[in-house]
Amino acid sequence: MLEEGRAEYGPVGAYGRVEGFAGAEAGVSVKATKEELTVGAKAFAGAKATAAGGVEVGGIGFGGTAEGWAGPGAEAWWGVKKDDSGVWKLGGKAGLSPAFGGAVGFEITVDPDKVAKTAGDVADVLGDGAEAIGDTAGSVKDTVTGWFD
Repeated sequence: MLEEGRAEYGPVGAYGRVEGFAGAEAGVSVKATKEELTVGAKAFAGAKATAAGGVEVGGIGFGGTAEGWAGPGAEAWWGVKKDDSGVWKLGGKAGLSPAFGGAVGFEITVDPDKVAKTAGDVADVLGDGAEAIGDTAGSVKDTVTGWFD
């Protein structure tokens, strides 16, 4: 089971996700490519419930994950990778359960397209502000010099 939601307004967004898993899993991974550098290991048998959430501003996001485990296992993952939509993710997760336990994790995301758009929007606002200040200064100068004509 996986349920996910996302809300965005301009450069600000938030997401939430809940997930359930029942079964067994095991694996070791090491990956080093131009779009991913990750290491991880896991072994678990039982059931997991996961809740994750985060916020994003201007293309830079911060999120966290918490899991509750019923069953023995251990897991650790760390790395940086680029997903299918071009977003870079840096994060990790670690957990331990002798019989009951869980895991915690975090991620920092950078969406280059959104960062570039936000930087462009900021530059536009600063440019408009500078233009308005210049117009005001010109108007004040004209008014003051008009007093002496």
